[in-house]
Amino acid sequence: MSAREISRSLSIALFLSLGITGLIAPLEAKAEPKAISAELAPLLEKGYNQMKEGKYSGAVKTLTEAVKLDGDSITARRYLAFALVRDGQPLNSIKQMNLIVKQIKPTYFEWCTFGEAYLAAGGVSQAQNCYEQALKVAPTSSYARSGLIRANVKSGNYNEALGIAEEGMKGSKDNNSYDYFKKLYAGVRSHMLASGAGTTAQMPIPSSDSDSTEPLDEATRQAQRQSNLQEQRKNEEILRRITSSKGRVTNHPGG
Repeated sequence: MSAREISRSLSIALFLSLGITGLIAPLEAKAEPKAISAELAPLLEKGYNQMKEGKYSGAVKTLTEAVKLDGDSITARRYLAFALVRDGQPLNSIKQMNLIVKQIKPTYFEWCTFGEAYLAAGGVSQAQNCYEQALKVAPTSSYARSGLIRANVKSGNYNEALGIAEEGMKGSKDNNSYDYFKKLYAGVRSHMLASGAGTTAQMPIPSSDSDSTEPLDEATRQAQRQSNLQEQRKNEEILRRITSSKGRVTNHPGG
């Protein structure tokens, strides 16, 4: 899977997981203090589907229409906030989230979206606090845990990030989650070494190819070195994408 594919799949992980659990499903009444109108529902469904397809700019336009139609809709603003942060507009996402938490107590979704927006906007300490708040609500959340890894990398706390990634691998319930935390662990190590922050222990993951004691010929060793170099570059690209920042931000409900 390419770095672009990994980024895209991770970008909708929170949205889809929450949608599946019914927390923000378009027609789920308990996501709203009132019933969703017949006029609003199609816009929410369209925006939801656009985000599932990774079409965030289109989703922003659709969900902006939804908010204009019903400014009191929590679901419409939740969808819009998520689309905005994925569309590269974290400060506008934070504005939408602040309007939401004036009406309701922040949920797991709010904390994770706040975390994503603050991280993208350069508010690393705020983002870390948000992910910690999300983990208080959902202690087994892989998404919030990955957010903490990314926040710690951006602040240079590599050992903390490695520890969280290792916990994520150990606590993974499926191969996708395990592979994600494995890539993050490797990416943190690569980023740490590249930054000159020091060395760290090898990743505590058994390799299916590492148990052989047979000597390798030069062609095989060269192929392995090339493969390792490609993997390192891929990990560095992942870390570059998840640690990019722009702008500064201020406080959020968690302090």
